[in-house]
Amino acid sequence: MTLRVRAPMPPTPPRRPGGWAIAAMPIVGLAAYLLARTPFEARYPVGYAAFHHPERWVYPTGEVETCMAFMAIEALAIVLVLAARTKAPLGGRALLLAIGLFVLLVAGSPLAIHCDSTIGNLLVWQLLAPAWLLAFALGRGLYALEQRAAR
Repeated sequence: MTLRVRAPMPPTPPRRPGGWAIAAMPIVGLAAYLLARTPFEARYPVGYAAFHHPERWVYPTGEVETCMAFMAIEALAIVLVLAARTKAPLGGRALLLAIGLFVLLVAGSPLAIHCDSTIGNLLVWQLLAPAWLLAFALGRGLYALEQRAAR
């Protein structure tokens, strides 16, 4: 029987690269801006509701809460996936997130005609967040190619 001995662990784990924070900061900023803006934009009807429902406008509390919850949950999921320590490259994770959010945008956009003014910010979120993630993924890929060519 052989006894194995492990080397002592370093007192602090090695620092991880901060690239995920570069990808996550604009997502957090955009989400915070749109989450703060959504309740104020819901005060007045726009689009379909403004022209086809002339009765007194009632503040859509449920819709505001739903759209804000979707944005907050999506932003949290994006940050958690970007911050996760996995073997998948950061650019690949950002690209997959961009594709997933774009699919959500395409799937949910036909419903927008019958929604009130809160859906606008959700659609803006689902358009700008994948655009940033795609740009980040492309930039990260170009950086990786440049690093590989420098070796």
